[in-house]
Amino acid sequence: MAKIKKEHQLFIVQSLARFDSPSEVSDAMKAEFGVSISRQAIEHYDPTKGVATKRLAEEHRALFYATRLQYTIDVSNIGLAHRVYRLWQLSEILQRAKERGNDYLMLAVLEQAAKEMGGFYERRVTRGKNDEAALASVLRVRASELPTVQTWRVM
Repeated sequence: MAKIKKEHQLFIVQSLARFDSPSEVSDAMKAEFGVSISRQAIEHYDPTKGVATKRLAEEHRALFYATRLQYTIDVSNIGLAHRVYRLWQLSEILQRAKERGNDYLMLAVLEQAAKEMGGFYERRVTRGKNDEAALASVLRVRASELPTVQTWRVM
């Protein structure tokens, strides 16, 4: 495997941590840096794949899990994650349905809004003693592969 610059390695690791496929990362590398890297070479930077299990640097492994943790927890940048945004969109759809006289769509939108307001889609999570195992399950890794808290620093 040819030597890849440090900035390219970090880009690859973070992209894979955000669930981009090796093909998507390869295309992004070409568009962003003008560098062609094979999908197989990119797979070597994913610690969840057997290919990278032993050979991936600890720095890259820690960056991968820190990025994935941040990505899976932080939904503040996604409009759909916020109830007020969803209700605003439903309100606009309701207005258009009303203007067109589409009673069936109006009923569906009203039902959807009622579900939003009633917390129909909210999941109740209780925290227990085994949070590390739960996090490992979400990230689809073994608990022993999770980095220590000190290494969860995004570079």
